[in-house]
Amino acid sequence: MIEYFPLLISLITVIAGFITWGLNERSKRKQESYKRKEERYAELIKSIKGFYDNSDSPSLKENFLQQVDLCWMYCPDDVVIKLYAFLETVKTNSSTDVEKETALGEAMVAIRNDLLKDSKIKSNLTPDQFKIYSVK
Repeated sequence: MIEYFPLLISLITVIAGFITWGLNERSKRKQESYKRKEERYAELIKSIKGFYDNSDSPSLKENFLQQVDLCWMYCPDDVVIKLYAFLETVKTNSSTDVEKETALGEAMVAIRNDLLKDSKIKSNLTPDQFKIYSVK
């Protein structure tokens, strides 16, 4: 038994090394995914003003639409569904400002919940608490 002791120690060391490496890689992938989502959401929020402030900025609207399309790769279903619900309200002039603000607020809450889901921070914000302000 004693002659197998160094072999056993070596085997345990190799297995522990693989487990540590696997957990480290998993953590890296999770962090990279979070960073991609955070960047995507930041661009969405920056370009949302293209739909408000009497803005006719096609570049802001186009950027928003591109970011929504890219959300298909990394964002949860709830966020994608809420973003499309918002786009449906701004697509036609039949929606009221309250409906548009509610749809946008729901999308923002979904985004916030996605980013905070693995955090110790808990959010009780509601869709009606999200507001768009202008410096004008």
